[in-house]
Amino acid sequence: TTEIYTLSLHDALPISQLFSPTMLREIRGLPGARHSFVKQLCASGTTEERLRYQINAGMEHLPEPLRMSIAERLSSLDNRRFFQGFAELATARVLQRGAWTLASPSPSGFQAVRPSGMPVNVLVLSFVHAGALGLDRQRVSLLEQTLGRVSARTRFVVSVRRWLPQGFHAEPVRQAVELWLREVEAGRWKTRYAAYEDEAVSLEFGLVGDLDSPVRTTGEQAAPLLTLGPFGGATAMGAIESKVVLELDRLRVSPAGHQPVLLSVVGDRSWGIPHNTLQAFFYGKPRWIQCSWEPGTPEWEACLSREAEPCLYKDPLYQGVMGTLLLHRSAQERLDLGGAAWSNPFAPVPLAAAEIPLDSIAAYTTDEERPVLRRFSGAKHVSIAGALP
Repeated sequence: TTEIYTLSLHDALPISQLFSPTMLREIRGLPGARHSFVKQLCASGTTEERLRYQINAGMEHLPEPLRMSIAERLSSLDNRRFFQGFAELATARVLQRGAWTLASPSPSGFQAVRPSGMPVNVLVLSFVHAGALGLDRQRVSLLEQTLGRVSARTRFVVSVRRWLPQGFHAEPVRQAVELWLREVEAGRWKTRYAAYEDEAVSLEFGLVGDLDSPVRTTGEQAAPLLTLGPFGGATAMGAIESKVVLELDRLRVSPAGHQPVLLSVVGDRSWGIPHNTLQAFFYGKPRWIQCSWEPGTPEWEACLSREAEPCLYKDPLYQGVMGTLLLHRSAQERLDLGGAAWSNPFAPVPLAAAEIPLDSIAAYTTDEERPVLRRFSGAKHVSIAGALP
């Protein structure tokens, strides 16, 4: 909790009423409440003083009604309420850097105006992650030893994306990997990656080297390169899905339910959710995926099916969702936001890649009237503080 506030000062600005001397004195005088983010933020010390300046630097760029609404949350001793205010401030600053105009606050976010002039409801959902899981070396060792017996000569990387459960059996994984590598070596596999998923396990595999000439070992077996984590992605994905559906349903039956909506999902640290899991949640199963590492060509493209399937953007109830910002605080600069925007090509007014300063995934063309997605490069991080461009 305390590391949330290990930030640095970029611009020295006067302390606003959010952190007035009276508020600081009252918060510091409260007994206990050491777990509270706002009490940590109001503590005496050079670091805490710089953090308060940083937050105020971002707050000063907001219109008055929205600033007051966020300030009320940022002064709360309830950590989840505090981080909701932080998430709204973060979302507002990202949109401002994309030339959006901010308007009045709403119960779970605020209203904004796109660069094109169209008003949009911005629904902000904040998440404070639970503590990190421990690592069971025995199950990891079992996976590594079993995959070391794969009968193939092609070198590959294994990424463990979900916590390995008790009673984990690695033999089915080994059999699936062998079948995959046979397809690779026969020239019938057109991408570098594959995945193995069931109810409890999520693994991703990648070839080492180019598709045309993957790295091969001199012996009969290829020792895998193993990477672990980040874990908790499945839990985070479940939390996002349930909260998104709940809040969208509330908005849908409200007086503003007919208006376009932009989702902003903000976590207090990196989500650790695999790309293909997010892709399935937003878009469903693509018809085809192409990956390229040639200079000047897109690194990833995916053609979406228009057939009905269980995913957010194809659900008729949520056609008003123009896109989603999936944001997280940077591990290095804690007032910097990383993440990406996921546009909804099935919406009447999809979010455009040029409207968000971060990386974006959006449709750029069609294949037989089916949208084809591409990743558009943007900034890796956006700062809450600092002046607009």
